[in-house]
Amino acid sequence: MPASFKSPSDALVLGAAIRAARLELGLTQESLARRSGVERSQISKIERGQNAGLSQNVQLLCNQLGLSHRWVDPGSSSTRLGARVERVAARSPHWARVIANFVDVVEAAQQASSAGVDTV
Repeated sequence: MPASFKSPSDALVLGAAIRAARLELGLTQESLARRSGVERSQISKIERGQNAGLSQNVQLLCNQLGLSHRWVDPGSSSTRLGARVERVAARSPHWARVIANFVDVVEAAQQASSAGVDTV
């Protein structure tokens, strides 16, 4: 039996995340169905938030799309963030530089903060 969501809006949020990841990867529901083995009609229901819980189909879709959602894999938000950053950086050398520069600034701020320097 699939785990249920903590609130009714959780299914909508997860469905929107699955849809966004699918579109970001340039996949149609049909192509995702072929890759994941989940029926296209089921993908449509999940994306609209019409699933009652965390079924095996939801987990298959999240795995196929590289989503480690907190309901599917608790504590993995850093993995999900890392995958998102990698996807953005892979789009072009420009975006890879933008992300690298951002990380440099954040790391410098963290070092200054741990040294007791006010960065604000």
